[in-house]
Amino acid sequence: MRFSDLDFQPHRAFPQAGEQALVDFPNGWGASVIYGDFSIYMGRGSGVYEIAAFKPNGERAGDGDGELGEGPFQGDEAEIERVLALIEAQPPELTTNPCP
Repeated sequence: MRFSDLDFQPHRAFPQAGEQALVDFPNGWGASVIYGDFSIYMGRGSGVYEIAAFKPNGERAGDGDGELGEGPFQGDEAEIERVLALIEAQPPELTTNPCP
């Protein structure tokens, strides 16, 4: 998935503070990419985004999930694409909605 494929919308929990793109992958995993005032980095103009990976059971990736367990990640568009590729390559586990 390319960064340009992300569909940013007002953040579900904090619409006044920033935007979020939610991604559901065919393997059941998901991702949340955010930027805005609630982010460590302020807004899209900074060029830095945050991404978190979600397992097929809806839990955020953590210990035992290899490199994805080190997240959430911060980075530019290229780093976000790199993490999206990692998420997309994960083996499927369950079939529940991966994004909370």
